[in-house]
Amino acid sequence: MTPWRRGLAALTVLGLLGGGGLALALDGEGTKALPLLPEGGSGFRPPPARIGEPLAPSTPAEREQARKADAGLPVPLTRAAARLFLVGFPGGTPDAPSVRKLREREWGAVLIDRANVLDGVTLRSLTAGIADTARAAKRVPPFVVAAQLGGDEVAVPGVGPSGGPGTGSAAEARNDARRAGRSLRRLGIRAVLAPSADLAVSGGPWDRRAFSEDPLTAGRLVDAAVKGWQQARVAPVVGHYPGEGTASQDPELGAATVGLSRAELRERDLRPFDAVLSETPAIQLSGALYADFDGITPATLDPGIIGTLRQSGFRGAIVSANLTAATLATGEGVGAAAVAALKNGCDLLFVPGDQRDQEEAYRAVVRAVRLGTIPVARVREALVRIDRLRRAAG
Repeated sequence: MTPWRRGLAALTVLGLLGGGGLALALDGEGTKALPLLPEGGSGFRPPPARIGEPLAPSTPAEREQARKADAGLPVPLTRAAARLFLVGFPGGTPDAPSVRKLREREWGAVLIDRANVLDGVTLRSLTAGIADTARAAKRVPPFVVAAQLGGDEVAVPGVGPSGGPGTGSAAEARNDARRAGRSLRRLGIRAVLAPSADLAVSGGPWDRRAFSEDPLTAGRLVDAAVKGWQQARVAPVVGHYPGEGTASQDPELGAATVGLSRAELRERDLRPFDAVLSETPAIQLSGALYADFDGITPATLDPGIIGTLRQSGFRGAIVSANLTAATLATGEGVGAAAVAALKNGCDLLFVPGDQRDQEEAYRAVVRAVRLGTIPVARVREALVRIDRLRRAAG
C-alpha cells in the first residue's frame, strides 16, 4: 500500500482501528483506495453547486419544474435523486453517523471498503444495521457493495477471489468468484466492484492485478468470473471501461493518460468488456483521460466514451468512477461532476465517504433536474437500470 493510500485510509478509520486485529484471516494489505484523478484542464465546465443551496424550489418556474419532476418519477424527486448514488462512509458499526444518515437520505447503494471492516461479526451487524435503519425510516434499503478485486485489492479480507495473472483457467476464475460471493452474501453484501477487465500490460497500472495481457484470455477469465459471482447471487460491476491497462500510471495515484487510438482500444482493451456486455449487470467507468477522445475530461464524464459503451450494445447500469476524485481533473466541484456524469449517461453516481461531498452532489442533481438541466426522462431511465442492478443483487 502506498503512503498516499495509507494516509487516505487513516483519515477514514480514525479512532476505529486502534487495538485488536481483524477476526478474519488477512490475505492482503488493503483494498483499492478511492480513485484520485489527475489535476489539469477539462472541457467540462457546468456551474458548481453550493452546499448551502436549499432543496425547496425558490421561484415559480422551479416550483413548476419540481411539480413536473415529481409527477414524472416513481417517487418524489428528493427521494429519487438519492437513489442515484453509491456512497462510501467512515465507520464500521451500525451507529456510525453515515448509517444514521439513511434516515434522511434514501441512497441507492453503499460501498464497503477495507476501512469499514473490523471483523466478520461486526460487518454482518453493520450491513444488517444499514438495512434496518432505512426500513425504520420507511425508506428502501440501499444494496451493499464491496470493492473486491482480489489479492490486496479486497474490502473483506480472507474471502478472495485470488484473481490476477496467476489465475490459470476459466474454471478457476469462476470457482474463485463463486466461493467469494457466497462468503460475502452471508455477510450481507450483494454486489462487488469486480472483476477487472483491464489488461495486465507489463509496467502498466494493472500489471500484477488484472487477469492477463492477452485480450482474448482476459475476456475469457472475466466472463468466467462474472458467471461465478452471479452463481453466488452477487452482482458483479466490471471495471474500468474503456480499459486502463496502458495508462501512464494508476489513476488513483496521479495524472493518468491512455494514449491509444480508438482503433487500438477496439483491438485490445475493449475486447474483455465485449466478452461480458450481454451478461454483466453493470460496468464501472475509468477515471483516466483518453487522448483520442478529448484528452482532458475523465472517461466517467465524457459523453463520447459513455456513448461508445451504449453503442456497443450494453444495456445494464453504468457506474461512475469516484466523482470526488474527478474534480481534480475538472477543476469544478463534486456537484458539477455529478450533474455532468448523470446528464451524459452514468446511472449510479459514486461519491466516497465525505458526507459534505455527498450532500453537495445530491443537492446539485436535485437542482439540475428542477432547472431542466437534466431531463426527468434521464433520471427515470437511470432509476430503471439501478432497479435492474438491485434485482441482480438479490
